[in-house]
Amino acid sequence: MASGSMDRSLHVSNDRVALAIFLALGGAAGLVFGLSFLPWGFVTGTGEFWQSAESDRATAVIGYLYFVADAWRLPLYHIGTLNVPEGASVITTGSIPPLALAMKVLHTFGVPPWNYFGAWLLCCYALSGVAMALVLWHAGIRAKGVAVVSALLAAGMPVLLHRWYHFSLCAQFLILLALACYVAVARARRPASTLTAAAVLVVVSLDVNPYLGAMVLALYVATLARAACGGAVSWRQAVSHFALTCLVLVALMVLLGYVSFGGRSLAPGGFGHFSANLLSPFASNLSGLAPEAWERLRAVEAAGTAWPFFDRAWPDATGGQYVEGFGYLGVGLLLLCALHAPYLVRNGVVLARRHWPLLGVLAAATLFALSNKVFLGDHLIAYIPMSPVLYSLVDVFRSSGRFLWLVEYAALAGATILTVRRFGAGRGVAILAAATALQLFDTTPLRQAIALDARITHSAGIEFEPWKPWLSAGLDRVYIIPSYSCGDPDFGNPKLSLQYYMARVGPIPTNSAYTSRARPDCGAEIRLLTEVADGGRVGWVFFADGLKLPEVERFRTAKGTTCQPVGSVLACTRGANGADAAAKP
Repeated sequence: MASGSMDRSLHVSNDRVALAIFLALGGAAGLVFGLSFLPWGFVTGTGEFWQSAESDRATAVIGYLYFVADAWRLPLYHIGTLNVPEGASVITTGSIPPLALAMKVLHTFGVPPWNYFGAWLLCCYALSGVAMALVLWHAGIRAKGVAVVSALLAAGMPVLLHRWYHFSLCAQFLILLALACYVAVARARRPASTLTAAAVLVVVSLDVNPYLGAMVLALYVATLARAACGGAVSWRQAVSHFALTCLVLVALMVLLGYVSFGGRSLAPGGFGHFSANLLSPFASNLSGLAPEAWERLRAVEAAGTAWPFFDRAWPDATGGQYVEGFGYLGVGLLLLCALHAPYLVRNGVVLARRHWPLLGVLAAATLFALSNKVFLGDHLIAYIPMSPVLYSLVDVFRSSGRFLWLVEYAALAGATILTVRRFGAGRGVAILAAATALQLFDTTPLRQAIALDARITHSAGIEFEPWKPWLSAGLDRVYIIPSYSCGDPDFGNPKLSLQYYMARVGPIPTNSAYTSRARPDCGAEIRLLTEVADGGRVGWVFFADGLKLPEVERFRTAKGTTCQPVGSVLACTRGANGADAAAKP
């Protein structure tokens, strides 16, 4: 009896070692994949890319630095020194909130902020490999070669590569981890502990990004339903499990500030514009098979900036589908899906009976991604009117095209598992390796564009050195009039670059911020021009869109105001010792 117990213990120990090796192979494959095109200076946060930044990349760093330097507040993710007086939230700056929170705790004990965004992106590729390997393990697949090539397929998903500039949304490995939980429950592998892990994953995913949290929550519901259908838990237990998870989520949302979003209400509109196209999974002019992709790549290499490569990709019928509706599967995965299509047709009824919870979630995600305006290429083929109330509800996730990721990662997991089960480990590895090679070729333009963009500085014409003396002169606040959200969009990136420098030297409290879906009070900004600092130094910055305002002209000539040009921008000071603060560049 003691011998049997020892044998079981040894078997469990060996199984854990085998699992660790399997996951390590997947992670190593994803890591090597990421290192093959990400510059080391980008990964470490010290390269040219990080000297300045634009758009979402700048916002992520700005939000992080302001959050870490700010006082502790409630809600926990509130930033009181950004977007003043309302404040902002590290949630809407896309700064990967849990990492920002960890760094804030360390900063409290004297640890200086570290730029983790490049390392995070590399980890996303590595963790995609780990998560894919875990899916295979729970499916009963143990071939190490399958773990490696499947990890490369997961790390090289076009939807992951395409989002590289939006750091929090690169945590798409969370979707694969949720699918791993579903597969584990479907095969009756420790359902109780797996359901707990799935619930924890929902909480973590929401903390990283609300969209990923919603996707993982949907897969969690499918996992609970599959467990109840299989008899692993009763339906009553499943409902209780779900209710408890929802209570934790609501408490977390209140604590972290998902309800208030820094004091400004969410700007309405976007659902139906940022949707997926029926052709999104099957075609893209960024594919290595498309001559236009290589033409775009040559053009951006000659120009020295890669963003035009990603801009206005096809299919895009709305002006927003090219980015939020991007859902290209890649030629390797498409061929794998085509290989199994006849099998799925023959066995569709059986599979639907067994996996209806997952299929139901995937069908709902597809419909939501397409929105109420369904496009095939440039043609609107269906339109479903919506009441204002219903529209306001679905518009919470206005970038609905992202929900296509659920279907695509399920296709990746299903196609990989079917390949091994139908053709065996030996031939399966060969087929998957061929698909991976095609996928790698197909995504070459994407990876080369990322490599180009990640090794250059994006300053939007605003250089740090001319601004450094003015920003380092002890200013208590800096107002940018008009702010990012209220001004001319053509000056958006220059304002962000300036704020990026403000974050580096201060951070200096400011009224401006680029956060998702902000709805600012632009009239109140103009009224700020009447403010006179009481015992402090206040800086004012006017780009060309601000110099046109009559209120600014009166402000410039008012007593106590000192102004000077910094390049094409006017920098002013006002308040106690304002003239002394205006250090000349």
